[in-house]
Amino acid sequence: MKIMHKKFYYLSMFTIVLAGLGILYMSTFLALPFSLYVDIEVLEAQDVCVGSNHINIYSERHPRWGILGQSYSEIVRFDDTFIYETTIKRGEVNNQISYGYEEDTDKVFFQTDWSEPFTEVGEYGINSWNTIYPLPFIVIKDFSRAEDNRFRVVECGE
Repeated sequence: MKIMHKKFYYLSMFTIVLAGLGILYMSTFLALPFSLYVDIEVLEAQDVCVGSNHINIYSERHPRWGILGQSYSEIVRFDDTFIYETTIKRGEVNNQISYGYEEDTDKVFFQTDWSEPFTEVGEYGINSWNTIYPLPFIVIKDFSRAEDNRFRVVECGE
């Protein structure tokens, strides 16, 4: 009977230590900011022609390793004192766009496709809800404000 109690004791202690390590792992890596995993120094949306539904973006970033992510974004238009929400979106809340940060890719140009073409000249911005998965069981979320991601829609000659 004593042997059975000892086995139960060691199994219980092993379980407690394992749970403690799991809690330490989760609390440590969940508390770290987005920028620790991917340090984004520059994110510039290029000007867009009326009628286009693509935005070219230049980014200087430093991913610590290859990291997968997802995002949902929407366009707002700035007009003097007001910010107008538009129906132009990229992905959906429950159907986000997947992407990856490649290791050792510090300077990157990439193109984003949007749900509708831009129809009005003006100043716009991108609100973006980003999620990365840097480690097993670790989910880090970040929000990029339209005020920080501005671009212009302009008339272009043919």
